[in-house]
Amino acid sequence: MSIVEIVSALVTDTTFPTVSITTPIDNASVSGPVAVSASAGDNIGVVGVQFKLDNINLGSEVTASPYRCRGTRPRRRTARTS
Repeated sequence: MSIVEIVSALVTDTTFPTVSITTPIDNASVSGPVAVSASAGDNIGVVGVQFKLDNINLGSEVTASPYRCRGTRPRRRTARTS
């Protein structure tokens, strides 16, 4: 085994991380800009959390706890021809 193989074998992670939205609470009615918070955990460590709405990023990845963002519904850009 080479050093690279040994290091790779030591950091293999087979446990999925956990993440849950903490704000807003489940089934809350919201409008306008909304503060969103999440908690995240993993047996090895969390690198960051990317907040998304309709599969569109809400800002940049948050790389340190507390994981928070403030966002509005992203506008979809579409092209139209006449």
